[in-house]
Amino acid sequence: MELDALVEKISELTSIIARMSGDAETKDGEGATISWVYGKDLLVTIKELSFQEASFGWQTWSGGALFAYLISIGKIPVKNETILELGCGTGIVGIMACKMGAKHVYMTDYHHRVLESTIQNIKSNNCESSASAHSLDWTWIAEGSPIQHTANKVVEPFDISEERIKFDVILGADICYDPIHGKLVPPVCERFISDSPNAKVYFVTGLRREKFAQDISFFENQMEVFGFRLDYSEDISMDQFLESSVQLKSDLLEKRMMEGLAKSIFKGADPRFRFYVYSRVPVEPKFPSK
Repeated sequence: MELDALVEKISELTSIIARMSGDAETKDGEGATISWVYGKDLLVTIKELSFQEASFGWQTWSGGALFAYLISIGKIPVKNETILELGCGTGIVGIMACKMGAKHVYMTDYHHRVLESTIQNIKSNNCESSASAHSLDWTWIAEGSPIQHTANKVVEPFDISEERIKFDVILGADICYDPIHGKLVPPVCERFISDSPNAKVYFVTGLRREKFAQDISFFENQMEVFGFRLDYSEDISMDQFLESSVQLKSDLLEKRMMEGLAKSIFKGADPRFRFYVYSRVPVEPKFPSK
């Protein structure tokens, strides 16, 4: 490679890494804007809130960034699909699904301030025609809690009254980090999954060492209780991510991009994730006895 071309490559790479390495909160308590780079021509720009503004929905969690990568390489097929996303947070997963050809993504969360930010992120990524953000509290379905209508005209509640609203694809990234989620998420999936034999539910969750092992086991058991079959699961570490992602890229710049992405995703003492693919167990038809 000629010297000028090499210098240009290094400069471009430095610029990309700089855009990916911002803090999630600035000194004055306002969130930062971060560009998550998944390829030379594939990035998702996310404006994050501060913790004071949005509690646990303030930042893009690592599981969401990994989930977006799995969509970007086609491991989670989304093209031409109408999709329900649970716990969308900043919106990185749903926005990536739009960029990869989803027909429409209904992005849902319970926190109105988070959803207002999600709507802005949808707009800044030019995904208004194929994505929308709605409030959805899982207790409305799992516990029969009354729907809370607010004066917020920006965010509309997701319609759970219409039984015909079903989806062939349901997504959820890092939405099982509390024991209560094992009770709430499976019945929500049961309510919205379609009867199609090709319908799938995809999850990514952080394993977080052994601390949440019991909670994750409970969640997995509850998915079975609510009629779901585990078709596939995979535990993903940083080494596994790098081995597979770098092999997919032939360009030196894109290889370095994947290394930078890995450092942004796999943080902490034991950064591992579990990827799940569930399908609905077919219900045997019941015939009247003679």
